Amino acid sequence: QIFLTLSQNFPPAKNYLDQKNIKAKDFEILINHLSHYQKKPHAAFGTLGKSLSFGYTNNLDKFCTELTAKNLPPPQKQQLLLRIEKVILRPSANNVLLVGEPGVGRHTALTSLASAIQKEEMPNLAERRVMLLDAVALLGTGENVSETKTNFEAILAEAKNAGNVILAIDTIDQVVSEAESRIDLTDVLSTILTDNTLPIIGITTLDDFNRFVRPNGTI
Repeated sequence: QIFLTLSQNFPPAKNYLDQKNIKAKDFEILINHLSHYQKKPHAAFGTLGKSLSFGYTNNLDKFCTELTAKNLPPPQKQQLLLRIEKVILRPSANNVLLVGEPGVGRHTALTSLASAIQKEEMPNLAERRVMLLDAVALLGTGENVSETKTNFEAILAEAKNAGNVILAIDTIDQVVSEAESRIDLTDVLSTILTDNTLPIIGITTLDDFNRFVRPNGTI
């Protein structure tokens, strides 16, 4: 807990966190979660030669798939990619929701975004890591709702604090409603969605959007 103590009581450390727009609660969640694991933290490097200035992402790497580290086909849907890029680069409301039926190209669009970044075709998003989190898999990471929520908080805190992550959440409808075996983690997700520090791309079907996402009203 020495890092946590320093962040609270050592002015240079506190000033550094403030400059990086890292909230004390996020830092505490990250430190507590990292301390749960015995293995030594390691810097995450992708195929783009990421800078050491970006933060550790141990838990993010554990629960997510980095699309920008995969061998990807050439990007498609160029016009859609430009629209996604424009949203991600906005100073506010920088989140994207890909809605459509299976087969219409939601995941292709995400893969194409990762491919364009990987192949340096989107210089404004250079060195960004596109990380894909399966919300269904997330629900199985804890023995109860509280533990699952803690895991989700740690994932989001790491993604935010890394500074170069675009987080995609597949089947995002699984974490915004309690209906049909889902878990409502809106309170965790909405904080990130509104502070504009972490671009999030949600993926869902039109039916699930209308049944679970739209009625939520807070995201």
